[in-house]
Amino acid sequence: MNGSQAYGWLVLAAVMAAGVSIRHFFNLRRRGVVAWRFSVIGAGLLLLAGIALAIALVSPGRSRSSPAQSEQDRSRFATVQAIVEHRCVACHAAHPTYPGYTYAPGGVMLDTAEAIHDHAGRIVQQSVQLKIMPMGNVTEMTDEERALIGKWFDDGAR
Repeated sequence: MNGSQAYGWLVLAAVMAAGVSIRHFFNLRRRGVVAWRFSVIGAGLLLLAGIALAIALVSPGRSRSSPAQSEQDRSRFATVQAIVEHRCVACHAAHPTYPGYTYAPGGVMLDTAEAIHDHAGRIVQQSVQLKIMPMGNVTEMTDEERALIGKWFDDGAR
């Protein structure tokens, strides 16, 4: 979980509390009681949630790694991408080349770097943990390749 997601529950709680406070203000007002403190509390909580959301959007928890570390991440991902292209993309592509497939199984396409990152958890589950992909190991994925994918995922799938 990156930094922008770690306190998402807190932002949600603030928005919910603001909603409750503002709604309570309007319920009291309908009965003829004007209690401004509830609207002020609600507005303050909404402002707090807005600030938290803005901070999360401006700095989405990117790691403060050194250039050497990011180069290592790129190299590791390039290795994983090569494995996926060699072992998985024949079936899991927009236009599969494996005989008998006209569309990607499960709708999972792995023919772009973004798609590999998006499906990282599923790739690890199916190919590293359960070892059921590639189906029947038709592309002969090795245990070393599975270990490299697992290591990449354990290190944050960057």
